[in-house]
Amino acid sequence: GIEKNLTLIQKQAEALEDAKKRLEEAQANGSDPPEDIVLDDEGQPVVELEEPLKKPSKGYVLQGFPESAEQLEAMKLKMGLVPDQVLLLKVLGEEAPETLEILQKEGLNASQPLQP
Repeated sequence: GIEKNLTLIQKQAEALEDAKKRLEEAQANGSDPPEDIVLDDEGQPVVELEEPLKKPSKGYVLQGFPESAEQLEAMKLKMGLVPDQVLLLKVLGEEAPETLEILQKEGLNASQPLQP
């Protein structure tokens, strides 16, 4: 399910960071990029997912995700998930989390009540 997708994306991000580090080290040493690193047209490393992502068939609940605009963008682009409705809970008297601002910028109005 969605948890597996998140794990796959996290592994891809970690592998990409590792590839970038190894590429920078090779460039600093004046050597060619490692043969196992695939580069795009701009010379940036490309890391594929280990397996295709799966889309939920009936809906989904995410807790604590997305926490940043980058995570929301990855959720939309890589996973093909665009939330229809969002339920954001906060403790009375505390500031709304940054997530609220991110979702509102994306056009998800948090002031609309959920429909049954």
